[in-house]
Amino acid sequence: MGERRKLLIRMTETDNPSEDNILLRRVLSTLADYPGLDEVHLLVQSEGRYWRIELPPAFRTDYCGELEAQLSDMLPAGGGVAVTVEPSAA
Repeated sequence: MGERRKLLIRMTETDNPSEDNILLRRVLSTLADYPGLDEVHLLVQSEGRYWRIELPPAFRTDYCGELEAQLSDMLPAGGGVAVTVEPSAA
């Protein structure tokens, strides 16, 4: 078993709340397809401010190349979802 990690998913709020909601649901659904022990945090940029949200344990994942590719495919033109993996303290 590999080292536990912390997955930081950066998302930018747009002027289309409906599309933002769809993207968030797609990200959460994709994370659920890869259950594991890696923590997941969202870093949401909204109106020039950043909000870091730690997702509950139900959204812990097993970060791998396949998950990275699926999340990267969700990037709208000009950004939207960016993924950073940090070492976990635990």
